[in-house]
Amino acid sequence: GRFFGLINPSLFSLTKKTDVLVVFGHHYFSLFFATLWGRILGKKVVVSTDAITLGSSTIKSQIKKILFPIWYKLIPDQIIVPSNTSELFLHNLGIPRSKISITPYASDEEFLLSQSKEPSARNIREMLGIDPESFVALTVAKMIERKNLSLLIKAWTQLPNDRHLIMVGDGPLRKELEELAANRANIHFAGLIQYQSLPSYYSSSDILIHPAKHEPWGLPINEAMILGKPVIASDAVGAAKDLIVDTVTGWTFKSDNLEDLINVINKAEHNRDK
Repeated sequence: GRFFGLINPSLFSLTKKTDVLVVFGHHYFSLFFATLWGRILGKKVVVSTDAITLGSSTIKSQIKKILFPIWYKLIPDQIIVPSNTSELFLHNLGIPRSKISITPYASDEEFLLSQSKEPSARNIREMLGIDPESFVALTVAKMIERKNLSLLIKAWTQLPNDRHLIMVGDGPLRKELEELAANRANIHFAGLIQYQSLPSYYSSSDILIHPAKHEPWGLPINEAMILGKPVIASDAVGAAKDLIVDTVTGWTFKSDNLEDLINVINKAEHNRDK
């Protein structure tokens, strides 16, 4: 299984040589072992997590609910999290805020701005056959179940044809999503895009939409906002609480709620036309 997919015996000796041990996560045996071994050796231990939920009401989630508070209270000296949502999650598990430090995710602002040239943005609209005045939404995500891109496509099939959706990314659900889009001319599958070309896609759009059912953060939100684009995100996206101010930097909708998503998309277009 995944937990035993990374085993590194050299951690026995490496841990002894450190004064402070920083461990990113606990999803693999080696990470779990290094944290515990560091504590046994009396080292200062710092761990990071971007968790924002224990998941659904499964037996695994119930076990986590018991073990997580014990683990985080007794083992690390300090816990690093990327968002206020993660901090609140840990605090609700009984971890004191004094033990939690927020270190936000960040994007390369200088690079993004240097690559977001207006002519390139216009060329993308031309390439996709989109009128310069049309409302365009962008999503940047791996095409997997938790990203909930099917909800976004369902929303788009209920919107006027002059509103366009550009979907950047690829993944195991791409064929299924293309079938769901049913060859609609206003839904564009751009596939994988080289990172240096991505800023032009942001610039070609009016808004970024991040509809995930579960997302610890959501770095495309940072990138879109750097380039001056508002964002629609579900309330299951960690960055939403930290970065989205309603009607100022974007809108939040109830996770997996189609009607709510359509409502905020309409608000976004109305806001653009003001």
